[in-house]
Amino acid sequence: MAYVLAILAMVTLGIGNFIFKISTDTIGPIYTTLFYYVFGTFIGMSFWWFSEQKSAFQISTQWSGLIWPALAALSIALSVLSFSTALKSLPVSLASTILNLSFIVTTILGLMILKESLSLKDIVAILLAVTSIVIFGLGK
Repeated sequence: MAYVLAILAMVTLGIGNFIFKISTDTIGPIYTTLFYYVFGTFIGMSFWWFSEQKSAFQISTQWSGLIWPALAALSIALSVLSFSTALKSLPVSLASTILNLSFIVTTILGLMILKESLSLKDIVAILLAVTSIVIFGLGK
């Protein structure tokens, strides 16, 4: 099931990147970013409302844990704003190719901070993925 969800995330992110280009061309990068988060807030609240975790979270005992979603939101907001602004000048195929190299940063952080490890197979797969993304982007 985890692989199905990962593939769903990949597909929906690809669709979202494409729609981002249309939105940026239509209303501009700042409004695209603003309304992305406005609508995202309502969608996120809907997910929370119907989740089993709703009653499990105790602000008084888990307050310090909120730093992580706050930092993630800040980082992703900067990414979304940068991406939507880049779409004003770059084709969506090139901008999303560059954006999707973000897994390199995630992998490096996982190795350095979380002390995760990579097998030889993982390294080869990452190198192949980077190579394919770079080759795809070179033609733009």
